[in-house]
Order: sequence, then C-alpha cells, then structure tokens
Amino acid sequence: MRTFIQIIYISRVNFEVKGGLNREVMRILTQARINNPPQNISGVLYFADGCFFQCLEGEQHIVEKLFQNIMQDSRHKKVKVLLRNKISKRMFESWPMKYVPVQDRVEKLLAANGFSTFNPYKFNQKMIDEMLEILSEAKDPTNNDTVKTPNIITRIIRHWSYRKRIIG
Repeated sequence: MRTFIQIIYISRVNFEVKGGLNREVMRILTQARINNPPQNISGVLYFADGCFFQCLEGEQHIVEKLFQNIMQDSRHKKVKVLLRNKISKRMFESWPMKYVPVQDRVEKLLAANGFSTFNPYKFNQKMIDEMLEILSEAKDPTNNDTVKTPNIITRIIRHWSYRKRIIG
C-alpha cells in the first residue's frame, strides 16, 4: 500500500528580492508546475519578506526525494521542516503547485500574533494551521481554471528562457 505524506517547510531566499513576484520565485513555481504532475505531487507556495512557506503532498518516497533536492537548491537557505505527516487526504490535490501572493488574511494573522513581517520561523502550531487554512481557501492569481493549460507565469518563464538562449 502506498503511503502519502505532507511536508510543510520554510526557508529563506538566497537571492536578491526586489518587490512583486520575483523572477526566481517564478522559476521555482514554473518548474514545480512542470515537474510535479508526472510525479503526482501537489502543494502550495507562499512567498513574502524573503521567506518561503511551502506544503508538498504525495507518495512518501517521491516527496522525500523532492524535498532532498530542495534542501540542496542554492536558492534556499535555512530550510526547516515545520510538519511531516502521513495523510489520507490531500489539501491541495488539484494543484501541482498553487501560488498564493501576499494577502490581507495573512497580514491579519501576522498582526494578531504580534508580527510586523512574515517570519514563519517564529510560528507556533496554531499559526501553521491557520496559515494552511488561509492558503487552502485563497485564489491563485497566476493560474487559470485548469492547471493543465499553460498560465501566464509559465509563458513568461518560457519567453525569458528563450530570450536568454538567443541573446546569451
């Protein structure tokens, strides 16, 4: 019988962040949306104040292997697992990688707990649970109704990759 898990981890970026949806974050998101469906991995990514909050779901051996790759990825530093659970049902089953940008509900959660910036390294279990609930209910503005159709982020990344090959 297959064992399914959910890993929730946080990390700090190891690249310069300049407002909005960062180019490296878009690359991570696009790669996840390309690589995850064939491996039956689902999840969500939240990025703010130089920190990632990500949930990965799928078969245990596949998710563990992916997480090992993430830990070796030079774009991440200070990778920390918040939760590693066996699951019977996925929270983000229809999302190869859902992206939730900074939003009011997260800012309210932070303010209610005395935070002025997004610092998931100081989250307690209640905040982690609330964060997951917010992310599960939030809309993904980078994706259209069907995750199989290339979205605007994927098209932008492909365009940048193409230009990089042509221009050098």
